Amino acid sequence: VGVLPARGLIGRYGLHHQARTRIGKLRGLTTGRLLASYLLIRQLTAAVGLNAIGGPAQAVRPIVAPMSEAAAERSHGPLSERMREKVRSYAASADTVGLFFGEDIFVAIGSILLITGFVDTTYHLKLDPLQIAIWAIPTAICAFLVHGFRMLRLDGELGRMAAEDALKPVEPPAASQTTDEVAAR
Repeated sequence: VGVLPARGLIGRYGLHHQARTRIGKLRGLTTGRLLASYLLIRQLTAAVGLNAIGGPAQAVRPIVAPMSEAAAERSHGPLSERMREKVRSYAASADTVGLFFGEDIFVAIGSILLITGFVDTTYHLKLDPLQIAIWAIPTAICAFLVHGFRMLRLDGELGRMAAEDALKPVEPPAASQTTDEVAAR
């Protein structure tokens, strides 16, 4: 219910544009570093039960993805559609992985309570939700290390994609195309 008004406010006050502008000015911040930072923030907020702060509609599409694209454009110049989609998919994955592995650390989340309830009734074992949450911490750390490494490797992948795109020849218009079709390209 709150997503639509939040998206409207973000669009109305130009946060999308401001995010792109500010990130474009930070020299040391690469796309991979930005997304690894967001992954850490998302995982930490989910670990303390703040699941509704981020999300694809609330944060990724209007703020995180444009910031990531701006960082990539600063490093690699104008992005091809393929590069833009890659950056957007990595932004969404940072949010998803951060939430998924971070929320299991929070004791009062539904998945922890479901596990304890199921094991208690099915196997007649008494599980403590705090113990399950504590055992989720190493998994969350491993997820952060693996996915954070993937985020940092994104910069190299974007560099290779930019080099490939620079080598591609520009297609001349086909003889059967009209001037309107060529202009539309």
